[in-house]
Amino acid sequence: MRIHILQATRKVAGRSNKDTNGSYGTLNDFGSSFTSRILMAIKSRKMNFPELAPAYVIAILKSQGHEVTYGENSVNPDADITLLQSSLVHLKEECRWAAELKSLYPMMRVGFFSGASDPLSDELLRVADFVVVGEIENALMSQDIADFDGKVVAGWVNDLDSLVFPDWGHVGNRISYRLMGGSREKRMAPMLASRGCPMSCRHYCTYPWTQGKQQRKRSISNIVAEMCHLKERYEINLVLFRDPIFTLDMERAKAFCRELIKAKIDIQYIIETHTRFMDDELIALLSRSGCIAVQFGIESGNADVMEKSSRKSGSFAKQERVIEQCENHGIRVLALFMLAYFDDNEETVNQTIDYAIKLNPYGAQFTVATPYPGTPWYDELKHDNQRFQLSENHDDYTQYKLVYQHPSLSSEKVETLKNQAYKRFYYRLSYFQKHHSPAILRSGTG
Repeated sequence: MRIHILQATRKVAGRSNKDTNGSYGTLNDFGSSFTSRILMAIKSRKMNFPELAPAYVIAILKSQGHEVTYGENSVNPDADITLLQSSLVHLKEECRWAAELKSLYPMMRVGFFSGASDPLSDELLRVADFVVVGEIENALMSQDIADFDGKVVAGWVNDLDSLVFPDWGHVGNRISYRLMGGSREKRMAPMLASRGCPMSCRHYCTYPWTQGKQQRKRSISNIVAEMCHLKERYEINLVLFRDPIFTLDMERAKAFCRELIKAKIDIQYIIETHTRFMDDELIALLSRSGCIAVQFGIESGNADVMEKSSRKSGSFAKQERVIEQCENHGIRVLALFMLAYFDDNEETVNQTIDYAIKLNPYGAQFTVATPYPGTPWYDELKHDNQRFQLSENHDDYTQYKLVYQHPSLSSEKVETLKNQAYKRFYYRLSYFQKHHSPAILRSGTG
């Protein structure tokens, strides 16, 4: 069959990616200040990595003998089936494309896939022939795509080693970057070493609902084999692991590092995790095996806010020590913060910004706490919607906007605090001295 993958997106100023945030997608809107706009432009150019989900779909379909094409906001009129990756941030545009395809090409079948498809399935089925709920890879490996109709319940891929490696032949130069401070071009591709997340933040986090509450792990040999494949076939020299907590199993993470050192692939990588799941031995191994950056979910600078949100991020002392150790081993740290938790107020948000400045990592990201459809938090607010007034506009759910009536903060105040957060963090002499000036200036001598 002729199958077309249509990546439908609306015009946006910042970087957008449909894989992030548990496949609900995010849109980097750092604010309207000069600092925020500069950071958005840098992120769009330096870290605009392609989506992983379509690459898996393309690889599986090709392995089954289908003729597969791919287009960003472009169609293949000769396709028998067109698949669209669904999201929340581009939902309106995705539905518009699907409806237009059904009108122009009545014989073409149109379907949606992705983690966001489950809570949005009724809306998507109004404009499509089928919606795949769960992991589309499992559906493609167990059913004939020609038989997909209505709500296709896919379930999970229990054996992640059974997946073929993603196909990146469609992305062109979107994998080529020159990172800030880098001396050579990086060719970067995303990877997953595991799926699923058992953490306590499932009250508001999308990952446990789109990937399951149990972590499913690939074998270390399979992960390393894919990295070798990326190096040899696509000349990839930087991998971005998209696991929400890469080091959840610390002993497995150490074993991976040792295997990668042994393999001598000459490939660098970036991970995301929590400081709770790091120790000195693991940090040293990460550095030796090519890890150049770690993204840490710090979330807040106020312990009471974290406790009321059922968020276990570890002690501040532990966070500070782990970040210092990473930097001592040459690993750059990007700290991820969340503003406007339900129990936040202006004072506690400023405490979070102050804490980010105190940590002074290489990078800081400030998002806005967002109740997403399908999560318990969303359902709670929806139950009392007369009070909380959840936004009905899916475009608002970027992870950078307040989408409901907060008990203590207005939308305007949150936007102001977000602008201030980026300006106060990045527009500091101590930040530039530590991260972007010659060593002689950082040392304060000469």
